[in-house]
Amino acid sequence: MTITSQKSFEKRLDIIIYAVHATKPFMRKDIALHVINASLHTASNCLTDLVELGYLKRVSIYHYEATEMARALFSTSKTIDGPKYQTGTPKVILEASR
Repeated sequence: MTITSQKSFEKRLDIIIYAVHATKPFMRKDIALHVINASLHTASNCLTDLVELGYLKRVSIYHYEATEMARALFSTSKTIDGPKYQTGTPKVILEASR
């Protein structure tokens, strides 16, 4: 695997991980700024690929969310009761910095 293809894979995996833990639909700019740290064009390309592969679905003209196929990768479901995930810095990192 080349460095470029490895980075492309990692970007898409990061987006899937973000999507399955998101508590509400997210936008392309959320992905660009908070997940892959890339341009809106790159984020759009990644999101388009993941929609075509069936891991994400568009819920409005600007919003996306994970599909059940993506949730199955991480054994998560909207119906599972438990901690709510927030976007941004993970709790473990926040606690370690105290």
